[in-house]
Amino acid sequence: MLKQLLNIWIKKKIRNFRWATFLLNLYFYILFLSMIVGFIFGADIDLGAINGGAWMRIVPILGASFIGFDFIVKLIFSRERALMDAFLSTRPVRKRTWYQFVFITTSFDLFNIAWTLPLAIGFFFFMPFGQALVSGLLILLIALANGLAATAFHTARGWEWRMALITGWLAWLIFANLYAYNLVGLSAWLHLSLFVIFAIGAIVLTIYYMTKLNVYVEVKNKAKLEKEGKGRSLYALEYRPFLRGKRLRNMFIFAFLFSFYAYLSLTSPKENSWAFTKLFYIPLSTMYLSAIYLQYVFAIEGNFFDGLWTRPVDIGAILLRKYRCSLLLSLVSLAIVLPIGFLGDVDVFFILSCGVFTMGCGNLIMLCYCFTSKRIDIFEKGMMNMQGANFSVQAFAAVSVCMGLPYLIIGFCPPAVIIGSLFAIGFSGFVFHKFIIQRIATQYLNNRYKHFERYRS
Repeated sequence: MLKQLLNIWIKKKIRNFRWATFLLNLYFYILFLSMIVGFIFGADIDLGAINGGAWMRIVPILGASFIGFDFIVKLIFSRERALMDAFLSTRPVRKRTWYQFVFITTSFDLFNIAWTLPLAIGFFFFMPFGQALVSGLLILLIALANGLAATAFHTARGWEWRMALITGWLAWLIFANLYAYNLVGLSAWLHLSLFVIFAIGAIVLTIYYMTKLNVYVEVKNKAKLEKEGKGRSLYALEYRPFLRGKRLRNMFIFAFLFSFYAYLSLTSPKENSWAFTKLFYIPLSTMYLSAIYLQYVFAIEGNFFDGLWTRPVDIGAILLRKYRCSLLLSLVSLAIVLPIGFLGDVDVFFILSCGVFTMGCGNLIMLCYCFTSKRIDIFEKGMMNMQGANFSVQAFAAVSVCMGLPYLIIGFCPPAVIIGSLFAIGFSGFVFHKFIIQRIATQYLNNRYKHFERYRS
């Protein structure tokens, strides 16, 4: 039966294969690898000068540092579930056979091998064969553990099951990061080999967790849907389109890319911690998540604005809800880049001031996109798709002020003034945000019919 399941899976992959999608993904994949290789050569890092013993100490730290980022990416962009199709449920498929199939397909999933396989192959160019084999195996197992955890998260029904998984994953994350630094002074071979065993243990526990999930493909009855609908918050309207539409989800990968470049500042010389080039990606990293979200103010609602307007709609309340959701995204962005202040020589208060500026001022400015946004089809492909794109002068002005003001202050002011100014502007926005949002709502209502016609175009 396992052979038949794999045969069906391969045929499904062949049937869904598209050359255009493959070539586009290959282009961006090569572009990303070229950027990494260019950074290595540009920074004049001699990888060959690092001996094998040093590599065996570096690899565990490298693998542990990727666990958090890798899991978040798979959680957002991979929607795989360990559920049988309806026609398979009628076949004599044992639970053990099914989860063997899930393990094999997850092992060859693109999200698991896209970055780990080239890295594992690269180890053979800088390390002896045995060391490279064990190091590559460790990286592949860490990625596989994250892939299975993301699949289990999407498979589980109910937060009581999902919270158990998240708790276990956080325990694995903390343990892996502490163990990677070899605080007890184990030999390099023993340290690396035990890490491989622990990664296998994490995989086994995740599969065991999935076997205990009693999940069925069934249609919910009407009464249950009505009960869930009554308890559902209006804030669900803000995040559900980003979870359902691949076009919107893919935009968030650029936010993580800016954070990656911000962490590269740790490798620069520690001569001038206030150099403009060292600080360049910090403001972008703190504001990009919320900027992506707020550039679609009323762009998604534009699909059903005629129906929405038949209700007693409070535009100010909608804008305030969007502002509060953007605060949460800004806090997430700030939490991602804040460790740079502790790991490197970038001032922690500068990173905090950038986050406060984004939450208090930048998000309010981006709310002005409601005056120029167009209706967007969230289920269309995002690559090379200009439907709903906004190239108006007002839109560029809002982005320029939001993203340009911090750099203007950084470029011409001393450090103390930079931190003080960003904090002052951000806190001022917090104090007056309700008044400003109400003014934006009033201005929108005064020209509402003009905006409605733009949604229909």
